Amino acid sequence: MPLLEHLANEEFAAGVADVVLSEMGLSKMPHELSKCLTMEILSLAQNNIREVDEECLKACKLTLRMFDMSHNALHQVLFLPRMDFLETLNLSHNEITTLPALHGVSPCLVHVDVSHNKLVDVSVFDNLSLLQTLDVAHNELNAVKLISLPKLTVLDASFNRLETAELTQCGDLKELILTQNQLHALPSFLARAHLLETLRLSHNSIESVGPELSGCTNLRFLDLTENLVGTLPASLSALHRLQDLTMVGNRLQEVPPVVWTWPRLVSLDLSHNQIRGDGEAPSPPAAACRDTLVDLHISYNHLSSLPNALHPCVALRTLDASHNRIERLPAFLAQCKDLEHLLLSHNLITNIPIDAIAAATNLIEMDVDSNELTTLPMIPYPMSLRSVYVSNNRLGPLDVQRFLDATSTITLTECVTAPQRDPGRKSKRWKALDSAHGTLQQLMGRIGQEVRPVGDLGPLGIAKVPYNTFTTRTSSQR
Repeated sequence: MPLLEHLANEEFAAGVADVVLSEMGLSKMPHELSKCLTMEILSLAQNNIREVDEECLKACKLTLRMFDMSHNALHQVLFLPRMDFLETLNLSHNEITTLPALHGVSPCLVHVDVSHNKLVDVSVFDNLSLLQTLDVAHNELNAVKLISLPKLTVLDASFNRLETAELTQCGDLKELILTQNQLHALPSFLARAHLLETLRLSHNSIESVGPELSGCTNLRFLDLTENLVGTLPASLSALHRLQDLTMVGNRLQEVPPVVWTWPRLVSLDLSHNQIRGDGEAPSPPAAACRDTLVDLHISYNHLSSLPNALHPCVALRTLDASHNRIERLPAFLAQCKDLEHLLLSHNLITNIPIDAIAAATNLIEMDVDSNELTTLPMIPYPMSLRSVYVSNNRLGPLDVQRFLDATSTITLTECVTAPQRDPGRKSKRWKALDSAHGTLQQLMGRIGQEVRPVGDLGPLGIAKVPYNTFTTRTSSQR
């Protein structure tokens, strides 16, 4: 350990500012640290240290600004020496069950990370008047109650056992992460969190969203994935800065009308709900997000057609409405000129409007697998197209051949045209070469023709040629 040897030199040690002794297999803090009179940064991360040695830190108690003891073997930390100017403390990834009150360690603490420990109490973090970020994720907390943290901007208490969370002072809070807990309701202090920008509440047991959330007028990102929410109140129209809403796996039975009132909405994910509708319900005069909504994910619901309110939303780049009961596509898709990903697998669609494909000059992926299609648009497909999935439909072999001819000038990387080998795995996709050689041969065989690839065969007999390069011969030519 050459650095430790250098620290044994008192003259050298007295002038060193940054000491990094990570991943050195240490079982205790080196006594040479007691000679570092001007040390500002000390990292002892990823060792096997079991306790904090006060004597090693006495010499730098007026200079140390950052102390990293993450990824060690600390258990009970009953005492930490006074470090008057310490700003960053990292004790994450230990086995800590107890900490002393940190306001007695350093009144200047700005960033504290004690994630991945076994803490059951957060009161030791109170009264830190300068604290901005606090990470207590992956502990064993049942409640969070913090009274005096006036400068706190980021709190991560995810992956605990929280049933309640309360911040008396939350005026500066910008990011709150309470993912993977046992919350049944939104924290009431959210009504006062006027500067909050990011709120992550996924994987809880929240049953409803009340008007308290309307106080978060600066909110930009809201994640309510895997909860029990059935609707959103109209009062949330006050969230006029919201850009991203994720409510995957809730109990929505309709698209909450309030979402169409948000003028800056960019991404909306309502997948895996119970949303029903035939698209005939009255829609707002004009969705406020008509020029901003780029990504819409509404898969795994019970829709028979897309919501009417979508009709003016022509800025879409991703439309994922797979695994529904949609029978027809709306005409407004012909106006979505920026559409890149059209994902409509596992529906009941019988026809794809030619205008919708012709207008999407930037289309990259088209997935209409497992529908009721009897034909495909025979038009010049956009050169940007890379992935196509049309298997498990009612297409005949000639329809497949015509489609391959229509895409003959495009460099596809994936093109699935034949029935899936394993229908039980709905998401399984087979590569284009496999489809073009093996499965197309099966289809063409029905009309007495054989497909022979031009070029060498790769592994498993798959042709290493462009997907549309074939020669055919009839049975009489064999």
